[in-house]
Amino acid sequence: MSEHRAQRYKTTKPPFLPPLTTIDQETNKQHTLTMEAIFGKSFTADDIPDLAGKVYLVTGGAQGIGFGTTYNLLKHNATKVIIISRNPEIATEAKETLAKELGPDVHDRVQWIQCNLSNLPETDEVAKKIARSERRLDCIVANAGIGIDKYSMGPSGIEEHMAANHFGHFILIQHLMPLIKENNNKFGTPGRVVVTCSENHRWAKSDTKFASVDECNEDIGPTYLYNRAKLANILMARQLIKHHLSGPNPPRVYINSIHPGVVATTQQHVAADTYDKNEGYGVLPHIAHAVIRPFLKDIFEGCISECYAATSPEIEEKEVQGKYIMPPNSIKEGSSMSLDEELGDQLWRLSIQVVKDKTGTVFE
Repeated sequence: MSEHRAQRYKTTKPPFLPPLTTIDQETNKQHTLTMEAIFGKSFTADDIPDLAGKVYLVTGGAQGIGFGTTYNLLKHNATKVIIISRNPEIATEAKETLAKELGPDVHDRVQWIQCNLSNLPETDEVAKKIARSERRLDCIVANAGIGIDKYSMGPSGIEEHMAANHFGHFILIQHLMPLIKENNNKFGTPGRVVVTCSENHRWAKSDTKFASVDECNEDIGPTYLYNRAKLANILMARQLIKHHLSGPNPPRVYINSIHPGVVATTQQHVAADTYDKNEGYGVLPHIAHAVIRPFLKDIFEGCISECYAATSPEIEEKEVQGKYIMPPNSIKEGSSMSLDEELGDQLWRLSIQVVKDKTGTVFE
């Protein structure tokens, strides 16, 4: 049985677990993460409306949470789903699984495009080609990313976490925003952008400034590398609104960030290996992973907050804009750093400069 098919079988949840509490390191404000928020309630995949006619782009849509989102979009009749990912073998397996589960016509509704988001010139070219070739794009789901992993320099001279999780998505979204912004006028439905974040953004280092590439390339340890990139994700979502949807008569576009919950994907294996081999914790991370795995969501539960932000009519009805959505559809406040306008402005300036330096593309 393939990994995709195997993960469709739900894990058994315990009848009760106490809530978890996170603390914002700057304000000491407590944020309670209940089991309802982790395991989901209310919005489900069955609530996804008919998506006939709509076109979606999902980065990392061939595996993990992204595959769950791709599956649900196609199941609810999306006319086309563009998957962007690196590995052709995983993409082929994903398409075969989708066809077996949803019918052979899926082959005609899925387009896979190979792209390494940490390779900024490659991402720039891919994004330009999509912008030229697509007539319609209803929603971008910026799902792909590197989890807690060891320090590694990317092909564009930027550390992999920031390169793939932030800068690659920044390039992709910037090139495709004209399509997203035109969607309401051309097709009568507002465009959407969904940025997959994480509660880990709350534990980004307090001295994070996004002041330079040198800062982004500093090895601050696997967890902080991931936390910083996730902070960049949520800041980017808010900045996209500021730079694309301000002024009189802004286009109807809804941009939100989401937290998927605690999900069983390959990222936990990578994190355990990283703490074992690179951080000197030995077998303890593997033991911890084995203990908690039965309590984690599978990918079809973990993708629900993405699906809510990408498809639910409530986003328009309730004007859900610039929010941080916890699973399955709970609006929460991000960390104080994620709400810091000055920090967001600096990240935007750095992103514009990095893209210019690495690709030659100049965004306004």
